[in-house]
Amino acid sequence: MVIGISLVDLFPNMGVAFLDYLAVAPSHQRRGVGACLFKHTLKELYRLLPDPLGLLFEVQKEDASDPKEQKTRLDRIRFYTKLGARLLEGVHYALPPQDGTKPEEMYLMMFPCKDMAELPSNFVIQCIEMIYHVTYGYEKDDLLDAASRRMPQRVRLTVPRVPLVPYEKQTCPIPN
Repeated sequence: MVIGISLVDLFPNMGVAFLDYLAVAPSHQRRGVGACLFKHTLKELYRLLPDPLGLLFEVQKEDASDPKEQKTRLDRIRFYTKLGARLLEGVHYALPPQDGTKPEEMYLMMFPCKDMAELPSNFVIQCIEMIYHVTYGYEKDDLLDAASRRMPQRVRLTVPRVPLVPYEKQTCPIPN
């Protein structure tokens, strides 16, 4: 029985990976499985890229109109933040359109594998370009151009400005 999955695209020439998908079966949520799966994904990243800079991923912004969806999104941001992920501040990232939908503005976050407070904008732009082209097969430059125009020269890695709640450390239910 599968209780969780993570899907990652490696960009070895840049020293990063992109976490495209992380999910846990509803029957196993809120038991530490997601945190364990995220940590296992990082362990595999270190195995596949011996000296990685970090693991990038996108997270939906908390601005949903439905209160339940808004809570789900806030919980997701808190989850990754508690695991050590940081927001790429000032990056206007948009999820490429899927099946005729319009682009959705998202947060771009990173779990830094090195001690760093910021990244050069040209590096972040290259990462976004790789995500668009490799992960999504999105070849247009409109979203990349929009992100590039508004990006600061140095992109700070910061803790997201969402109210955090106390975190109860749980043991990993999956054996190492």
